[in-house]
Amino acid sequence: MKKLIIFVFFLLFSSFFIPCFGQVVINEVMPNPESDVYDEWIEIYNPENMILNLSNWNIEDNSPNNSNEITCYNIGNCSLITNSTYFIVIGKNANITRITNKNITYFYVDSTCIGNKLNNNGDIIIFYKSSYSTNFSYNYSEKGNSFAGFPDGSTDFTLCSTPTPGEKNNCSSSSEEEPKTDAELNLKISLNKNFFSIGDKVTVIGNITNTFNTTINGTLSIKFKRIDMDTYPSDWIIINQNLPIHIDVTNLSDIVDNLTWSIPENTLAGEYKCYARFNLDESSKNKTGKSYIISTAFFNYAGIGNIFIDSWNISSLNLAINDTLNATIIVTNNESKPYNVSAYMIIEKLKTATGGESNEVIYCNTTSIMNNTSHSITCNWTVPHDSITQIVKIYSKIIFNVGEEMIEKLGEKKTIDIVGLPDLGEPKFELKTSELNILFNSFSIAHTVFSSGNYNQDFKFVCYGYPKKVLADLNGAKITSDFCNKNTAILINAQRNKTYNIFIPVFAYPNCDEYYSMGQYSGYCRLCKYNPNENKWEYYSSHSNYKSEFTININGQNECQTKIITQSSGCSENYEESAQANSQYIFEKVIAPQLAKRNEKINISFTLKNTESKTKICTVKSYIYLLQKTANIGGWSPNEKEISLEAYESKKIILENTIKEDIEEGLYNYRIRITDEATGKKTDSTSGIEIKGILKQNESTGSGIKTQKPTQYNEAELDCSNTEDKIKVVLKNRHEQEINFTLHVFGLMEKEKTYSIKRQKTLYFNNKNAESKIFFIAEYVFENEKKYIACALLPGKANETGIFEDIPLPEYNAPLMQENKITGRIIHVKKKGIINTFADWIKMIFISLK
Repeated sequence: MKKLIIFVFFLLFSSFFIPCFGQVVINEVMPNPESDVYDEWIEIYNPENMILNLSNWNIEDNSPNNSNEITCYNIGNCSLITNSTYFIVIGKNANITRITNKNITYFYVDSTCIGNKLNNNGDIIIFYKSSYSTNFSYNYSEKGNSFAGFPDGSTDFTLCSTPTPGEKNNCSSSSEEEPKTDAELNLKISLNKNFFSIGDKVTVIGNITNTFNTTINGTLSIKFKRIDMDTYPSDWIIINQNLPIHIDVTNLSDIVDNLTWSIPENTLAGEYKCYARFNLDESSKNKTGKSYIISTAFFNYAGIGNIFIDSWNISSLNLAINDTLNATIIVTNNESKPYNVSAYMIIEKLKTATGGESNEVIYCNTTSIMNNTSHSITCNWTVPHDSITQIVKIYSKIIFNVGEEMIEKLGEKKTIDIVGLPDLGEPKFELKTSELNILFNSFSIAHTVFSSGNYNQDFKFVCYGYPKKVLADLNGAKITSDFCNKNTAILINAQRNKTYNIFIPVFAYPNCDEYYSMGQYSGYCRLCKYNPNENKWEYYSSHSNYKSEFTININGQNECQTKIITQSSGCSENYEESAQANSQYIFEKVIAPQLAKRNEKINISFTLKNTESKTKICTVKSYIYLLQKTANIGGWSPNEKEISLEAYESKKIILENTIKEDIEEGLYNYRIRITDEATGKKTDSTSGIEIKGILKQNESTGSGIKTQKPTQYNEAELDCSNTEDKIKVVLKNRHEQEINFTLHVFGLMEKEKTYSIKRQKTLYFNNKNAESKIFFIAEYVFENEKKYIACALLPGKANETGIFEDIPLPEYNAPLMQENKITGRIIHVKKKGIINTFADWIKMIFISLK
């Protein structure tokens, strides 16, 4: 497989000029903030007020592959050109108002945090650009205290109990700080030059200062890497040995024989880093209070793959919607043979109403560039019609192959202004529920208010328990990870600049295994977005603005019985269960027992349908389980059989399981699993079963085992349809006995009403005063268990498709919410054939009356 290598390489062979940034230093560091773990910051001191272009600077910590670029992110009227005496750098998840209430200069890194988050127990911070770096290291921290140079610009850092981000340091030392000494132990390296060609050797020049009046012992390592590499190649480490640093030593060459690296012949062109580190042994740590000292140096190398972007220009720095940007990229090939080079333009973090924030990649052209020549490649890009007004970074990129490696080089970043749709800001997510009182094996709701801001997009909302996983999904399983893809998540299709009231279902873990005790727990609700590149839902952002905490008080236990939620087909005869909509197989007419005894033989029956136009072969099995333990004899594959289905064929299947005699009583999962022979893809249908008691001898049948007649699922239906002036609702009872159904109507001026139904009842409602969306929920009790069926429709809008927003509060106010405990809903409107039908609509509506 070809490796992808990314680095920035700027060379002007006519001249090579390196400015002096010797006065720019790290001046103060906050590694352990008191407010929030993301509120770390680093202060830079620029005493001579030099003009700095921060787009050329990076920050990194001691973690591999965690180099951060500097960016404006969401700072209005921001430029990365600054001559400020003081400024701080923070991660995207930091909140500047928590850090300081003063008007200071600050910038972001292009990540949620600095590096891999600053380590509270010690870290190294490097602020650098090509040919210059300043660093700071520490080996402990105290919450809320910063490390500050005192006075400003000093290498003598003090633990500061009164941090001063973006201002002159004025620190009083922490009362627990150890007495300081004037002794120093420092390491500083440089190189014999800053630009190297094939055949050159790199010589490290090092200076050491040891004023501790004693020999310091430790291990010195010096190594090299290309700046885009995650690790240092083992054969690029020129020294790694134990050494003493005597008080009279000033140069590394006094204690190290070889400080020269011969660059391997096959080394790629690019920017490189030399890293020197001296780790002190335990005795020397105690003497000095230091764990290590470090220094870095950077250089450019004109090795193989010496093809680079010489320059590039764009036609305008100011664009409007539908404007076209033209670019010219000059690529130079200094190799001894022609190369095929592909050119691109990348617009960083472009915001559009429908696409959100993403990088726009524009392919320009692929051309063959002759050796020792330069070639001009043109490119153009049209500003999308739904672009948001913004300032974005744009840069050029070339890709070519050297042997088996794919090389990628980037051009200089430029800034362009786009005038588009008004910038309404990022989405806002506010949790209104601060505390929930709930029983194990029951549910409630969390109320959130969501403002869509700039975007016309799908969003999901989900709640989960953390760190204790006391909340469950609709199957009763703990929600432990992959939160955004759980079946308790509420999906809406948000329209730009709208506010929604979202009611997120919160299900308490059944706790039939008594895993948790009653008490107070923490929960979180989060906003999720769809990632088309990964084909999955994920957190909208790790920023605390999109994650809200609430308290869960669990003060009791509901009976351990499975709640059965039935989804009716609405007015569609072509209804398919949404859980199986993307499957090759569909389960129909599933009949399974809800109660069984130990040592009992039980059957589960169902109809399996092949949804494809070709013959399918699969294996089918059923098993009963909880966590990683099966409750049936035969383990995970007790009754596996092979099934062949012709195109669109359906077959009825019966599977038998025998409950173990020694299994613990309680609530278990009863699962059917289909595995496609060709693809290995699995399709499941899972229900609940309670195991209680043991089959007695006098209950034996002729076969020695009593077979329980399974309880039927889906034996009630609720259909609704809309005509010109009325709404027709049909309640169907397929149970053998008369059932009382309580019908709840939302979107009409109708009160709830209870109907006693033997077989079927047809109801009509006037739709003249109907709202834009109506749904019906019927509640009934069968065998001492509550069940729910529902349907939904959109009067007068039969041609619309999409997913509609949640119920606004003015229409369904707080008292009604408290009375009916609406837990959340989604209405899907899907095209089926010639007419629009309303299938796959409500994924989760649950009502629990007082």
